This record gives sequence, C-alpha cells and structure tokens, in this order.
Amino acid sequence: MYALAHCDALKRRDNNVLAFSPTARAIEAYTPRGRLLLQDRKPPWEHLTPKQLVISACQAVVVTAAPAFIAATPQYDPEADDDDDLLDWDRLYSELEGFREKCALTFARYIACTTLKRRLEAWCVSRLDPRTADRLLKDVALSAKRKALRHGRMGAARRMCLTEMRSKALGYGANLIVEEMCLCYVYLRDRRRDKGALGKLQRASSTALLGFAASFSLSCLGSGLGTLAKPGWGTVVGGAAGDLAGLFV
Repeated sequence: MYALAHCDALKRRDNNVLAFSPTARAIEAYTPRGRLLLQDRKPPWEHLTPKQLVISACQAVVVTAAPAFIAATPQYDPEADDDDDLLDWDRLYSELEGFREKCALTFARYIACTTLKRRLEAWCVSRLDPRTADRLLKDVALSAKRKALRHGRMGAARRMCLTEMRSKALGYGANLIVEEMCLCYVYLRDRRRDKGALGKLQRASSTALLGFAASFSLSCLGSGLGTLAKPGWGTVVGGAAGDLAGLFV
C-alpha cells in the first residue's frame, strides 16, 4: 500500500519534477528491505547551483595550493635551529606562479568532470536494470549508516569497500575521460613543433591511468577504514584520504 500511495504521489507531480526524480524509471522498484531504488541519485544540474559552485571553487583553490605548500616545506632536521622558517618562502612564491590560471583550469575541470558524471548516471538509469543502476549511484555516507545498523561497524566496513568501488566507478571514469581529453588536446596543439609529442602523450596517459587506479583502490580501502571509525562522515573522510594518498604513490 505504501508503494502504491508513493507512486500515485509521484505521478501527480509536475512532469519536470518527475523527470528529475531518482525514481523516474524505477517508480515502483523497492529493495527487499523496503528502500526505494535510486533514491540516492543527485539532480543532474545540482552542481551548477551557486552553493555547489562556491564549494567547487574552494576545492579548486585547495587542490591547486596544496602541492605548492608541500614542495615549500623543508624536510625535518632534528639539528636545525628552532627559529628556522617552517616554509621556504622563495620556493613557495615560485610554486604559486600562475596561481589564478591554475585555479581556473582546475575549477573548469571539476565542472566538466561532474557534468560528464551526471550524464553517465542518466545513461545508467535509462539503460541499465534499476538495481544495477542503484548500486552505481549510491551515496556512500548514507549507505554506510544503513549497513552499520544492519551488520554493525565491522560488517559495514567490509561491505563498504565494495560499495565504494561501485559508487565511485562513474566518477573516476568521468575524471579519467576528461584527463585523457586534456592530454589529447595538448598533443594536438604541440605535435607540429614538438616531434616527441606522441611519446609524451603516451607517458602522460599511462601515468594518469596508473594514478587513477591507485587512487581508486586506496579510496575503496579508506572508505572501509573510515566506516570502521565512524559510519557516515568517517566513510567520506576515509575515501577522500585514500584518494589523496593515491596521488603520492
């Protein structure tokens, strides 16, 4: 009865709202535990709202500035004077050269990656079985909380490694596609004046593929460890930490 009433309520909505509904294709599909399939799906253009644009801009600034600060941090020397600077300021200034342009490119890449990811999600919803699409579109924080209630933290941590792998597959795939497109653009731009452009493209493409594979694997592991600590926000933090760790592998 609840399912029928819920479906009738959805059908009475405006068509535009229903089109963006996560249950547009699985309007009567529920899991055996009563959870509506695809309920974690995000609206396709939510990342272009002012709030999300500000968050993406802050992320672009942090991601762009972090390598510069890491490079400008001197190695620890137990015999060094305590009055020594914690940062090599000259090195930091040189690393931050062209900072605005780098931030703008990173921000544009974020928007492109998220837009492509939302398009891939829409394709999955329209082409795949609702249960399969639901696994690819799960919100890891909510999923961790649900699993922790059913299986406890240890059981949830084990299961979240696989859940993270499924739910992040489209995101990492979109990021890799955008990265490869950028590398191909650089190759097409430089191929006439640089005879070694093709070799550079091959090396950069291989490096990007290995880097994404490392980040993807460590993100899944970090999500499980984060769930063990605190299902929900711990899952998100653990996954993000694993993703960043993959950059230094």
